[in-house]
Amino acid sequence: MQVMRRTVVALGAAAAILALVGCGGLGVNIGSGSSRSSAVVNKVGIAVQSGVNIPQVSRGHTLLMVATAYYSYGGQQYVSSTQGATWTTVNGTGALVLLNGDCATPYNGTTLLQNICVFGASPGTATLNATVSGVKGTVTVTVL
Repeated sequence: MQVMRRTVVALGAAAAILALVGCGGLGVNIGSGSSRSSAVVNKVGIAVQSGVNIPQVSRGHTLLMVATAYYSYGGQQYVSSTQGATWTTVNGTGALVLLNGDCATPYNGTTLLQNICVFGASPGTATLNATVSGVKGTVTVTVL
């Protein structure tokens, strides 16, 4: 009897976990409607894809960056399922060149990409922008 009870509890817990994962996990865009959909973006964050999140690159090297779209619901920020961004730079010194996520193909300026590769062309700083659903995220990248 004790074994049967444990089995039922374990199966119930497993079913609950699978149900949450099927919905996208805890706190991930659960529900529908205009206030909870992935079309609602309140903030765009830009971060270094791997390694320490310090947006600097050596001249002649590349750095992979990622854009994450967030929406706010109930006073909390959640990751939106909308991830593709349009990338631009404000690049007075010509410090950065934008490449697709493969770090080899030049970025065309219109394709929606979650990841972008920045090539350090010359020492200086540049502003890197990622725009998702009309919301712009900005970070300053330093080329050493």
